[in-house]
Amino acid sequence: MGLNRDKSLFYHSVANMIDAGASTVTSMRQSFPRRFKTVATRLYESLDAGHNLSSSMAEQDIFTHFECMLVSVGEHSGMLPQVLKSLAEWFDNKNRTEKNIIMGLIYPLLVYYIAGPLLCIIEVVSNKMDHVGYSLLRLVLWWLLPPLLYFLWRLLSPVLRRNAIMGAIIDKLPFFGNLQFNLETSYFMSALGMCLNSGMGMYNAMKLACGVCINEMYRDHYALVSLHVNERGCHLSEAISQQMTTRERESDILQLITLGEETGTLPEQCARLAKQYQEEYRHKIELFSKCLPVFFYLLIALFLAFKIISIFSSYIGLLNSL
Repeated sequence: MGLNRDKSLFYHSVANMIDAGASTVTSMRQSFPRRFKTVATRLYESLDAGHNLSSSMAEQDIFTHFECMLVSVGEHSGMLPQVLKSLAEWFDNKNRTEKNIIMGLIYPLLVYYIAGPLLCIIEVVSNKMDHVGYSLLRLVLWWLLPPLLYFLWRLLSPVLRRNAIMGAIIDKLPFFGNLQFNLETSYFMSALGMCLNSGMGMYNAMKLACGVCINEMYRDHYALVSLHVNERGCHLSEAISQQMTTRERESDILQLITLGEETGTLPEQCARLAKQYQEEYRHKIELFSKCLPVFFYLLIALFLAFKIISIFSSYIGLLNSL
């Protein structure tokens, strides 16, 4: 959560400096929040040596592939300040969403950690103080489970989000598949619109925009579309219609792309699609952040009820057998 906030402040500061007329090199000499002080110094040294911002960012572990590729789009399209501002807004929204999820999970987690000792006491008493060590070990594992799951999520989620097989699996899920589609489509359309708006050719624009997609499945899909545009010399709408996925058929992407080509407003239509799917993604994330604590609380409550009933059932059965 702190990293998202710091990234938002970093991108916002650099965008404002460039908008004010400062060079990219000069913009790295200002004061940045916490961990970005060292990062900004390294970026300054790389920029001062003649490298561009996207390649300099790629050398720093703190920036993702998505960020580097989107900045590269901004550099090629001449819209770097706009790209940096969109990244600042993206990480600000991400920070607020994660904060809402954490705040919503505080009470269920409090119930979870209090329930552990209570279950331990009930098990020990019901077993007449037998197996105390085993019950204490289960209590420790009970307490360690949430941080362990969080650590595994932080470790594996970046890899899983990029994997094409995982992307195909997620795509089959009703809610999360739609969430992934909204996110990847908004990324691609935003980058494509900026590239086309700068006067870049369709093939080069699509080739650059493909790299913005996080999941390899979507990256490969749009790369195939761009290949059709290049090899067959067809319009984007025709290439999309030949390679449409199920979710694209259910959307208005083809209609708006066709409209953009017919009216000469393709960059504007791409930007409109990007904004539309970004709003849909944000709405779904807000819904998820509200539902997740409720689901988590009910899951804990059901588990506790099951454990208490099973413990007392065995205890009552023992009494009846006497």
